Amino acid sequence: MKTTPPVMPTPWHWIALLFTAGLLASFQYAKIPYMLPGLIQQTLMTPVQQALVLSVIGIAGAVGGTFAGALCQAAGLRRTLLFGLAVAVAGSVLPLLASSYPMLLMARVIESVAHMAIVVSVPTLILMLCHPSHQPRVMAIWSCYFTLTFIIAAFAVPTVVELSGWRGVALAHAILLIAVGVLCWWMPQNESTKREGIALRASDMLRAQMRLLREGKLLAVPITFFGYTLLFVALVSVLPGLLANTPATTTRLALWLPLASLLGTVIAMLMLSKGMPGHRLVRYSAVVIVLAGMVLVFTSQRGMTAQALVMLGFVALGTLPAGIISSIPALFTSGDSDITLVNGGLVQFGNLGNFIGSPILAAMLVQWGWVSIGMYLLAGGLIVSVCLMLLQHFAGKK
Repeated sequence: MKTTPPVMPTPWHWIALLFTAGLLASFQYAKIPYMLPGLIQQTLMTPVQQALVLSVIGIAGAVGGTFAGALCQAAGLRRTLLFGLAVAVAGSVLPLLASSYPMLLMARVIESVAHMAIVVSVPTLILMLCHPSHQPRVMAIWSCYFTLTFIIAAFAVPTVVELSGWRGVALAHAILLIAVGVLCWWMPQNESTKREGIALRASDMLRAQMRLLREGKLLAVPITFFGYTLLFVALVSVLPGLLANTPATTTRLALWLPLASLLGTVIAMLMLSKGMPGHRLVRYSAVVIVLAGMVLVFTSQRGMTAQALVMLGFVALGTLPAGIISSIPALFTSGDSDITLVNGGLVQFGNLGNFIGSPILAAMLVQWGWVSIGMYLLAGGLIVSVCLMLLQHFAGKK
């Protein structure tokens, strides 16, 4: 008589380690604004060069995210993660030696390769290690790694800069990456995580990209996530300055908005723990965002009403990625190799939204002023709602 193998409990210590690897990957974004003044003195960058240093990881992710997913499928998850952590150490240390802009830009390109390797492999490994009952909640936790990194950086990095300068930030990042890499080396393996390397041709990677775009089940999660990233980075960049009357208020809002988003993630975890499907949570979040946008169109820029609506919108934005990413277990079993391709698509479409969202909102603000914020929220919520139809369709088929 055939018996079902027992399901192992969730190894929370390994989940925490993998989550830390994700935080260190997103710190490649968060650290640069604090390091930039020192880097400008060292390499004499022009404003355009500064912008490229800030955005190169996002550009690389938007172009190569799905390719990274295909490579991760071929190389194996554990090997990809260890490779990403090792390359990230090199990318973090290289600016200490950079005496010219090309060398600094090369360091950021190296970090972009590491970033993709880590953020594609980590969530797939987390899903494989989790007990099935914990998967939606753990994916909701994973969805906030980017926001949480920026909050931690806002509290910790200024102190590091004050004590040891921008070089201390780079060195601390490298040391933490080495520590996490050593611990990940001891992570238990299975056949999926230690898969033997499979040679990939360029045509295979192009085929993976076309497959992601062609197959709705693979595209559903990344395209819905695109709607979220289109909103979050653009709004969190401009709203503190638009809503505030003083520099101190601007600084507070720059912290409160990500914290409101983090509160949304906590609410999402509570809802998911009560059995709410991720796609239903996305639907509720999109409704709140649309309604907040509609009211903001008719609300004065200054005053508590606008701030309250924006905070409500950011709470809903916090529930959005948690609902989207926690839908992955509803579409795929934890051992499905296509999850790495979906995670690559998340990197690609997420960075695409980050990259184009800010210029679009900036152009709208030049044309229509404050009313653009409500219009942008409304449009973003509607984009998520349309993409959600695809997500709901496939989530109900499993």
